[in-house]
Amino acid sequence: MTEAANVEFRGVGKAFGSTRVLEDLNLVVNPGSFFSLLGPSGSGKSTILNLVSGLYNSDEGQVLIDGQDVSRIAPADRNIGVVFQNYALFPHMSVAGNIAYGLKRRKWKRARISSRVEEMLDLVGLAGLGNRMPTELSGGQQQRVALARALAFEPGLLLMDEPLAALDREIRVQMRSEIRRIHQEVSPTVIYVTHDRDEAFALSDGVGIMREGLLCHVGSPSELYESPQDAFVARFFCGFQVLNVSGAQREGDVYRISWEGKSGLVSAGGDLDEGMLMAVPPHAFLVGDGWAPARVIDIVPMGAVAHISLRLHSSGLTIAAEVPWFERKRFVLDSDLEVGIDFDRALLLPARESTDTSTIKTINRA
Repeated sequence: MTEAANVEFRGVGKAFGSTRVLEDLNLVVNPGSFFSLLGPSGSGKSTILNLVSGLYNSDEGQVLIDGQDVSRIAPADRNIGVVFQNYALFPHMSVAGNIAYGLKRRKWKRARISSRVEEMLDLVGLAGLGNRMPTELSGGQQQRVALARALAFEPGLLLMDEPLAALDREIRVQMRSEIRRIHQEVSPTVIYVTHDRDEAFALSDGVGIMREGLLCHVGSPSELYESPQDAFVARFFCGFQVLNVSGAQREGDVYRISWEGKSGLVSAGGDLDEGMLMAVPPHAFLVGDGWAPARVIDIVPMGAVAHISLRLHSSGLTIAAEVPWFERKRFVLDSDLEVGIDFDRALLLPARESTDTSTIKTINRA
C-alpha cells in the first residue's frame, strides 16, 4: 500500500486576472491526517484543492507532496484520489467498471483488478452490487462508488470537494460516519472542502478557516470552538453571536465588562489591545431569566433544541438564543421577557479580524 502523503504549501498565491483568490498560504498537512477547509463560498477552499490536483498552477510559492514541488508533475502522475460533489461516475459503466477504470489505466493485471474491486466494494459497503449501473443506485450509494474509485489505486492523498453537499441530511450523516470509518481503516492523507461545520467537527483532525482567500486560523475542531481567535471564526465556525461591550476593566486574567446595564467577568481570547467584542454561544443567553427587556419575535423548533429570536427594547438588536426543546413552551411569540448572559460561557475577542498568514501551521493526525 502507498504511504500516506505529506502535503506542504509555502507562500502559495493565486489570481484570476485582477482578482486575488488565494493569498500567502502556508500550511503543512502531515501523513495520515484528515484536514478540512471550511469557509464561505468564494473564500478559496476549492482553489486549494485544484492547486494540489494540478487543475491550476500557483502564481507564487510552492505546493509540495512528500517534499517534491508538483508544479512540473502532470495531474495523472501525482498519485492523488479525488472525490467530487457530483460523483462524476461514468454512466455507461457498471459499478465495478467505474472502480476498475483507474486500475486499468495504470495497467494493473486483470486478476489483481478483479480482487481489488471486490475489496473496495466490501470496504464501502456495496458488496454484491458490482454489476449494477450508477442509475440503479441511490445518491449515497453513488457517492460510495466514487469514494471506492478514488481509493482503489491506493493513493497517498485523497482530495474531497464538498462530497456530501448533494445528499439528504439523513444520508449525509450516514456517509460522514462511513468516511470516518474508511479513513481509519485505509489512512490516506485527506484534504476535505466543506461549508458545513458539523462535517468539519465530525471528520477532522484539523480545520482551516478560510476568509477572502486567506487561511485565517488552523487548529483541531475543539481548539477552534473553545478558543476562537477573532469574531469571524466565532460567528462562522462556532455559531456564536458577537456583541459590542463597554466599560472593560482588566482584573487579573479576566475582564469586567458591562452589557445592557449589568457587569460580569469574562475570559479573554486573542490580543485585545485594539478594542474588543464579546462572543456568546446561543445556549449562554438567559432567556426569561435575565435583566434586559426584550420581545420574542420567533420560535423555531430544531430537534433537541429550539431557537428563540429576541429583539432588545433598548437598541432593537436581535438576539439569537437557544433553549432545550422541553423548555420551548415557556415562551410565547410576541411576548415580553428579560434576557441576560451567562458571562462564564462568553469570551472576549479582538475587534479586528486576524489576517496573519505568515506562520506555517502543521496538522497532525489526532
